[in-house]
Amino acid sequence: MTLVGVATAAHLTVPPALAPVWAVMAYSSLLAFLALPTGLKNRLKTAAAPYLYSGPSPTASLATAMAGLDVNDRRGDAVRADLHRKTARVLDHLAELDVYTLNRDGLPVLEVPLADAGDLDAVAQTLWDESIHVTLAAYPLVPRDRVGFRLQVTALNSDEDISRLNATLTRLAARYPLRRRESQDAVSEAGVGGAGR
Repeated sequence: MTLVGVATAAHLTVPPALAPVWAVMAYSSLLAFLALPTGLKNRLKTAAAPYLYSGPSPTASLATAMAGLDVNDRRGDAVRADLHRKTARVLDHLAELDVYTLNRDGLPVLEVPLADAGDLDAVAQTLWDESIHVTLAAYPLVPRDRVGFRLQVTALNSDEDISRLNATLTRLAARYPLRRRESQDAVSEAGVGGAGR
């Protein structure tokens, strides 16, 4: 749940059973789906007013969806190819640094585990100071051997942004031990990838 979702839920004293609803609402203004216990879901099916009473979908949401489809028709393939190229630059750079990443498919979300989970705060501060915004993967949200950060390359990132990211990763790898590829391969072969849970 986002900080806004948590704050709103706390302010409205949302019961614990409804917390999953707030988690979903934090990511979707139209509450497109619900992830909640079966009992509550069945209750909502009979107790919640049908959508037709709430009026039509907001015009802005429909306009955004239509604009997205239009962009996809006009230049979607080019945008996706450029995104793939930029992601490959980061993956290639991580490989040059001998840094392990869970990304094996070339998608633009790259998870980089740290060799020492205790370095996460310092690594996060370093990335923040360099204006590299990441998602932290902290224990206990992930097992200790997967503590690290997740990068996301977007279509808005320029080649200069990717060069700056790669330079920052180089400095980061020199200062803090990132998980090395060969050490991760040894862990995987030994069958203890879930250690530290």
